Amino acid sequence: MNQEKIGKFIAERRKECNLTQEELAEKLNVNSRSISRWENGKCMPDMSMYNSICEVLGISINEFLSGEKLKKDEYQDKFEKNMIDVVGTVELKNKTIRIFNLVILFVAVFLISVIVFNFLLNYVYIKQNYDKRTMNVSFENHSLKLTTPVLGNTKYVYFEYENECLAFVTYYENLGTIINRSEKFDEFTGYDLSENTYTNDLYVSDSCLKKRKKVYYTKQSLSHINKIYKSNDITKLDKVINKSNLLYETKVS
Repeated sequence: MNQEKIGKFIAERRKECNLTQEELAEKLNVNSRSISRWENGKCMPDMSMYNSICEVLGISINEFLSGEKLKKDEYQDKFEKNMIDVVGTVELKNKTIRIFNLVILFVAVFLISVIVFNFLLNYVYIKQNYDKRTMNVSFENHSLKLTTPVLGNTKYVYFEYENECLAFVTYYENLGTIINRSEKFDEFTGYDLSENTYTNDLYVSDSCLKKRKKVYYTKQSLSHINKIYKSNDITKLDKVINKSNLLYETKVS
């Protein structure tokens, strides 16, 4: 379709119908600026308005798309060409809409990604994982001292077994929170991770002072271990010991 030719044809037919731009605009429910842009070839009317324009200007759709009055023998040729042009225009419009929707989707995904990234950048989830190598065990004043540089609760079960005093410990984190990256860890928690920050004492009874003392780290259920001990099942207790890591051992006094 020749946009400028169609624009001139609209202006020509408007004048032949003795209509001003304002009067034509009123009949088509648009503003006069739109009429001016059509007639100057700057843009085309929306396809939904083709029928209304043709009715007001007294022309056929075929003539409107051709930008001129047609003779009878020209109708068929012009009709085929105009239909091809219309189909091409519709396809281009649909393609433009699809591209626009894809751009909007991309921008939305990008903005969401930026928001999520900034959140992860500004906030950090503090969750310490226990490593048995970080736990130090010492024996002082009737107590086994368990010291670790990560914050948490040390749970334990302690009992006398044959000529030994056995302690099985496990570790439960008690800090799991979101803190702002602008806050330092030591300011938020009061602990400095570069030093030993958490100590738990396991009191040793007088009867065990002269016995060999062993401390094991285990991931097994402490209540289950205690039940095994109370049932005096030596075989199961040996299995528990074999699955645990020896952290500390004293010689017999």
